[in-house]
Amino acid sequence: MNKLKQFILENKSFRWLLLITNWAYQGIPQADTSEKIYKILFSVFATSFVLLILGFSIANLVLAGFIGHTFNWLINCNISVILIHRMKYFTTTKDALFNYLFSIQNRLKGKDWILFSVSSGGIIRGSMNKHSDIDINVVRKPGFINALKGLAYAVIERKRADLYGIPLDVIISDSPEDCQKKTDFTDNIVVLEDRQNLVQNFYTKKLTLSNAKELNNQAGK
Repeated sequence: MNKLKQFILENKSFRWLLLITNWAYQGIPQADTSEKIYKILFSVFATSFVLLILGFSIANLVLAGFIGHTFNWLINCNISVILIHRMKYFTTTKDALFNYLFSIQNRLKGKDWILFSVSSGGIIRGSMNKHSDIDINVVRKPGFINALKGLAYAVIERKRADLYGIPLDVIISDSPEDCQKKTDFTDNIVVLEDRQNLVQNFYTKKLTLSNAKELNNQAGK
């Protein structure tokens, strides 16, 4: 699978296939339990609603499933990630990415359902470029209500980013340990929100967003 993905990435004429795989999987296999359940139920309810309108038949079931899954994709995924970061059909700028990250940081302040939030990926390596995306992980507090708040935040933030053409990969983690796994157990992380000073318990090195911006600007010179 990795070899096939690499082949597609290296051949621009085949990159449209990434749109299909993203539509099919929608990040569900990699999502934490709460988001996985949410996305599956979203497709099920959307499909059921369409089928209720169309009337039951095998053909309508297939059509309703396609429509419901597509609606899930449009609402719960960031299309800019596909077009800019993976397919590389469009570009962004480091300034646009960091401006959006600072706005995210401001919106995260005071959220009572958050344990902490971090950013990883190219930002900690100083390798952000015109095809980079923003990887942020928001660790929620335990509890059903906090799960709902986290999911709502992710949906709104992804659509806001799409509106501004920002490739944003936002993950809601059910626990700090899940966050460590999603960030590939890296030692270095960019801290966006950490009112309880919990990040130091899971990551040995921390960067502020301003530090990360300076690192990436220097690397681009």
